[in-house]
Amino acid sequence: MKFPLLALMAVMLFQVGTSSPALLKLERPLITVEMETVVRGIRQALAGKTLRLVDKFEGDPEILMGRDGMPQLVRVKGRGESVAGITSETGTTRVFNVPDVIVSVFEYSRTPARRCGGGPAASGMAIEYRLNLTTKVREITAREIGSRDAGTARPLEMLKATEGLTSGESRLVGTRTARALVSPMPIPDDVVLTGDPAPNPADFVPIQSLWIDTDSLLPLRWEVSRRRAIVGAIDFVYEQLDLRPPAGFELPQCIP
Repeated sequence: MKFPLLALMAVMLFQVGTSSPALLKLERPLITVEMETVVRGIRQALAGKTLRLVDKFEGDPEILMGRDGMPQLVRVKGRGESVAGITSETGTTRVFNVPDVIVSVFEYSRTPARRCGGGPAASGMAIEYRLNLTTKVREITAREIGSRDAGTARPLEMLKATEGLTSGESRLVGTRTARALVSPMPIPDDVVLTGDPAPNPADFVPIQSLWIDTDSLLPLRWEVSRRRAIVGAIDFVYEQLDLRPPAGFELPQCIP
């Protein structure tokens, strides 16, 4: 019985003195305590960085990471709705106006928000600045941080907790050696799988992989796969970006 105990103590001592990059380079699956060390190291590597999430299907959010390695400020540029009509001569659809250019900036506070009616809110405060660059209309709202904020920087949600995370394979992402952190993505409640015979829901659960640079610990790419086929991907591009809350707004002190 002494050997297993000594072996366990040796592993624990190895973990204490081992850096996150060294753990990520181990050629075996990581255990829970090792995964916690790695994720903690990733958060530290991200702290204070500015980056873009590049997705060919969506806008590219620009992000300032906070000291805790989670988004502190997110800037997204998009367009409003276009007005269209049908011509009587040809029956074809034509766009009569150019959609407005909208810039939305989301600022997140980790301090529990205060409700205007008194008492604390359940989470921190999200301040949303909205600037219409076409009409020059400016709006600001405050609310609790909620589920809608998860979608703004979806890949980084994987780093909020280590529960459900496993270590995956290693490969080159661009010119960098990276290793995947892997976890399942739950199927939304409104998705119904049908067939005869009935499909196995486990076969349709999307799997998300966050590819981490094994030297810098910075995320490089996020992929979503279903039934071993990649169905979505977002690249991390690290740049020096001037990200700050827009000036000229009266900041709300509480949330409705």
